[in-house]
Amino acid sequence: MRNRAEKIMEAARPVFLEQFHKSSQETVLFCEQHSREVAGSFLDAFYGAVNHASLLQAGQKKNKIKYLQFSHLYSSVFSEQYLVRIDVMDERFYSDPSETESYWNADCIYRLFGEDIRQIRKRLEWQVPRMKEYEADYLRYAYAPLYHSLLKAFLKSMLEALTENPGSWKKEESWEDNARILFGEYMGQADVLFTLSKGAAGK
Repeated sequence: MRNRAEKIMEAARPVFLEQFHKSSQETVLFCEQHSREVAGSFLDAFYGAVNHASLLQAGQKKNKIKYLQFSHLYSSVFSEQYLVRIDVMDERFYSDPSETESYWNADCIYRLFGEDIRQIRKRLEWQVPRMKEYEADYLRYAYAPLYHSLLKAFLKSMLEALTENPGSWKKEESWEDNARILFGEYMGQADVLFTLSKGAAGK
């Protein structure tokens, strides 16, 4: 008999794409309609982390900034609290002893995630009857990367505007040359979104 988890995932994969196509369009529209509130909450969290790092540097408790990392949390898709962690780190990365982090509530991006899972479960009932809650967690974990990709696109859009005008938040003497802006799962693999060259916009 085939492993039940494999059966669930085999049945779910084509449903994932169809469901996400619909929900991603609704999410983009929602963010556009609420752009002021969405951007404002993001910038509050962003500046909170960067300004905290500057205070630590003024007290000689943090070296020059080398990494600015945006992380989705593994637990978020299970707790339905969609927080993005923003870390400002020197060259020691996670070993930086002066933690400088803030959190942005990315509910605007993930607002339909829970409903998507409910709809996917409903559509799979005839193939996988009486799905247990722990089995639904397989769906959450496998479906989440689609939403993480939506978050990544949003962050790139916001950060592109910020890196074009770095004077409003990036003091040259406080940052390493070629500092990096990263995105990924907290304590996991991260992608480089931008490299901040000295005296120039990020690329």
